[in-house]
Parts: sequence; structure tokens; C-alpha cells
Amino acid sequence: MNYRNKSKAAKILNIYRVTLWRKLKKYGLV
Repeated sequence: MNYRNKSKAAKILNIYRVTLWRKLKKYGLV
């Protein structure tokens, strides 16, 4: 796995985490 792929994966993971956090906040779980 080269650096660019790792960076892309991290970006996708970050987007996923933010989305998940927003959902939890919406339901008052955080």
C-alpha cells in the first residue's frame, strides 16, 4: 500500500466517522 492510497483511505474513514458522529448527535447519543 503506497502513501497515496493510505491517505485516500484515511480520508474516507474520516468522512465515515464524521457521518456516524452526526447521526449519533442527531439521536442525542453523544
